[in-house]
Amino acid sequence: MKTHHLIACLFITVMLFCSCSKEKELNPQPKNVVLTPEQRDIVDASNQFGFRMLNGLVKDEAEGKNIFISPLSMELALSMTLNGAAGSTNTSMREAMQFSNLDMKEINQAFHSLMKELTSLDPKVITEIANSIWYRNSFTVQQDFISVNRDYYHAVVEALDFDSPNAKNVINNWVADKTRNKIRSIVDEINPEHVMFLINAIYFKGAWKNEFDPRDTSEQPFQLYSGNTKMVPMMKQNDSFPVFFGDKYSAAELLYGRGNFSMVILLPEMGRPVEEVIEEMDPEEWNALMEKLSPVQMELRLPKFRFAYEKTLNDLLSDMGMSVAFTDSADFSGINPDARLFISEVKHKTYVEVNEEGTEAAAATSVGVGVTSMPPSFIVNRPFLFAIREKYSNTILFIGCVREPLMEDE
Repeated sequence: MKTHHLIACLFITVMLFCSCSKEKELNPQPKNVVLTPEQRDIVDASNQFGFRMLNGLVKDEAEGKNIFISPLSMELALSMTLNGAAGSTNTSMREAMQFSNLDMKEINQAFHSLMKELTSLDPKVITEIANSIWYRNSFTVQQDFISVNRDYYHAVVEALDFDSPNAKNVINNWVADKTRNKIRSIVDEINPEHVMFLINAIYFKGAWKNEFDPRDTSEQPFQLYSGNTKMVPMMKQNDSFPVFFGDKYSAAELLYGRGNFSMVILLPEMGRPVEEVIEEMDPEEWNALMEKLSPVQMELRLPKFRFAYEKTLNDLLSDMGMSVAFTDSADFSGINPDARLFISEVKHKTYVEVNEEGTEAAAATSVGVGVTSMPPSFIVNRPFLFAIREKYSNTILFIGCVREPLMEDE
């Protein structure tokens, strides 16, 4: 009899363990991310850089054009370059990148640990970050510059024959590989003046924590920038969403995977341009908004969309304060003390697709160095701002503005 009781107890214990394990597996908890003060400064700086960049691009682009950028990708590519900048060039770049209160060691260490954290948070979300440096094989590069970018940014560093017609293909194939072919090229041509390309690539693929049912997707009207309406495929879901309803805009958050990563949508109040929301957004406003999000059971509708974006950032970065880096007065002696180097081009390309299953996004940034009232539902049916972030570090990986939902071919 005792044997039977023992077997029964063991059976119950095993069943309870399996039940708990299954429940834990079905309801995985997000991993807590605790940032150092330097990492917090880096995140705030990157977010601020992203808001400033998006605000500048919205004013620069044609009315109604969609915009999508990765401030993290830009900052990583520029930070690698920053390791070779000296004097006023270094100072102006750090100011434009919002790094004035950090020295290079703190910047490098913070990005090193942040990259490690972001790429290992959630087995259900793919987050890949890769860096590379390609330089002309006849050009001498300081070993310290190579070492610091290898050690902190895990950069692949390769010497190439830039005069070979295949040189740009080697670089572009690397970008295509690191972005799962979502961005197939970043270097259009290699000029005789080019001696180096510093490149970052980020790939993100996250399944919604609660996926949309494709059977609930239907054609619904979306109000365009022009005031006209367009029928678009609109997804629908009834669930509990972290939301905020304010006088100027409302916000809703959709979680990916176990909950570390999310998409935050900012929907301006009816009649208010999305550009005004972007212009007023900064890290303080953003951080305060994240604290105000609270769960509400409601219906949420979100359009499906897919589009690519690209932009050369020279003028905008110059306007943000680092113009000297693009002139013959630039000082990149940390790369080569004997050559008069300058940044010839900063190019940024992105791709995003949002559908019932989740989100796929990619970004690549190349720095070319040359010598010489609360509604019962949340319906996203007008231009909106959206960001993909890691919740606990509050790092914004991507940020964009959808003025017209597009389903462009890849």
